Order: sequence, then C-alpha cells, then structure tokens
Amino acid sequence: MAPRASLRAATLVFASMAMFALVGFGFTSPASAEDAQSFSGAPSDGTQADSTRTTFSYAAAPGQTLSDAYILINDGTVVQDITILATDAFNAEDGSFSLLDTTAPVVDVGTWVTFEGVPSQVITLEPGATKVIPFVVNIPADARPGDHVGGIIASVSSIDGQVKLERRVGTRLYVRVAGDLQAGLTVSGLGSTYEPSLNPFDGKLVLTFTVQNSGNIALGSRGFASVTGLFGIPLSGQANFAVPELLPGATHVVTTEIPGVWQWIWMNAKLSSIGVDANKAMVAGVMPTATREASTWAVPWALLILLIAAGFVYFYIRFSRLNNERRSQQWMEYTEAEARLRAREETPEL
Repeated sequence: MAPRASLRAATLVFASMAMFALVGFGFTSPASAEDAQSFSGAPSDGTQADSTRTTFSYAAAPGQTLSDAYILINDGTVVQDITILATDAFNAEDGSFSLLDTTAPVVDVGTWVTFEGVPSQVITLEPGATKVIPFVVNIPADARPGDHVGGIIASVSSIDGQVKLERRVGTRLYVRVAGDLQAGLTVSGLGSTYEPSLNPFDGKLVLTFTVQNSGNIALGSRGFASVTGLFGIPLSGQANFAVPELLPGATHVVTTEIPGVWQWIWMNAKLSSIGVDANKAMVAGVMPTATREASTWAVPWALLILLIAAGFVYFYIRFSRLNNERRSQQWMEYTEAEARLRAREETPEL
C-alpha cells in the first residue's frame, strides 16, 4: 500500500494546507467555498462533460495505450492557473479512498498518464471558461494483472496571508490489467467484548476484526454478524456491516456492534463477509467470502444477584417457618405436660 499523504511544510514562514474533494459523479464539487476561486472537473466525452461516467475506469492488456479526456471549468470570478496531473491512490487510516499529496512520488498508475506527452499541465482559465484536456494512459508491457488505482487531480495554489493553500479536486482512475485476476478477502483478529445492561435480556456485543484485500483487484465488502448461546440458542438478531473499498494489499480495522444480546453466560459470535467488486470494467469472477467465529463470557450478574437475594429470602422464610413450627410444637408439648402435672396434683388420694 502506498505511504500515507501528509501535509507539506512550505519554506520560510509559509505553511501548506490541502483541501481535497474526491467525488464520483458528474463535475467534481467546487474546490473552494469562495466563489471567486472555485473550479471543478469531470470525465469528458471530448467536447463536454460525460454524464454517463463518474470515474475513469478501463479494462486493458499489458502494453496497451488508452486515450481519454478530462474537462475543467472555472466556476470562479477570477482568472485561475489550474495544474492537472495524475497520481496514485491509497487507503487512509480510516479506510477511506485517498490520493497522494501533489508532490509525493508516484510509482504505479500515476506514472502511466501523460497530458500531451508530459506528466502535468498548467491550464489558465478565464472566469466561466472550460477546457477539455486529452490524456493518454500507457500501460507497461510488464504491468501486473489486476487493478491499478489512482486519480486525475486538478490543483490550484494560492497565498492567504502567511499560509499557502492548495485546493484540489479529483476523479478516480481505475485500470484493470488483464491476466490472472484474483479477488481475495481475509478476516483475522476477531475479538469480542460484551457490554452488559441491567436487563439480563439485553446488552451488546462489540466485535473488532481486521479485513485485508489479499487479492489483486479493488474490493469492498458487506457482511453480517449474529450471536448464539449454549446449544445454538439465538441470543440476538442479525447486525449488518460494510467495509469501504480496499485497494490490493490494504487492510482496515472494523468495529461493529450487535445489540439486544442476552446475558447467557457463554456466547459465540459468528460473522460472514462477502467481497464487492469496486471496478466492474472487467469481470473478476466469483467474489470471495470469509467467515470467523469468536466466543466470550457474559455472566448475568444482575440476574444472579437477584436470584441469590431471592434464594436468601426464601431460605430465611423457610427457616423462620420451620423454627416457629418447632417452637410451637415445643410449647404445645410443654403446656400438655404442665396440664397433666396439674391434673395429677389436683386428684385426691384414696
């Protein structure tokens, strides 16, 4: 996985701040909230924006050359110099799709794209003007099979006081190289933590696990988890979860909660996940599935305390009743003995 993009420190007293909008529909959103300096871009059909596409997505063979176009529009009210270039993609720490910093070195699909023979161009646009920019994707003859993912970026830099701002918009770029396409998905490190409730028939089980894209195509995934107790007794309903698109080799830690779980002393959590092809430019075959299980203990302390208290009350009442019965019996025996004794004493001797 490519290194994570970082903010760049400018020379002297300048700092750099990047604002980057990655979108996948029509024109990208304006790169700045300020109308004066906003701009946008999208895939083009050669003359205008191509409303049928939200990304650049290709299926190709090693050594093949592809031609396409990108359209820029200056939505602002001032003349703008917009730099256009290609870069590589990676998954950020939260699993989101991200593109490398503008000056970060590219090693994959970002090196395959050229604009009129050069890796980047600076386009000057008057307010309200648009420009269609053709580009070429040169796929190396030794390109590995699978997905190579990056993006086309439009960037504008400006100075605001002592801060250097870079505003960027981008469109995703997928190139699926033909060959041995492998859709791989692994789930590991499944752990479970039970969070009880005062209600013994309620609570939640928190699952944490790591999902890895072990294949060579970009994959998202969706799945579900449930909990059973002893003898397979269901202790919860089904909880659904989704994993964002992961690039080949990327990993993402997922945390999901299963609510309404009974406190049944021992419980077993089972999750199942199935891959979702993020790039349908070329069919990659059957999507992978993964299943994992983990058990944990959930002692229903509130219920046990209640049962213990109820048992104590029961046995206390039972003991008290037996003790009272014994004393009553002793008293009856005593009074009967006293009565017999008095009767003998009052009987005259013959």
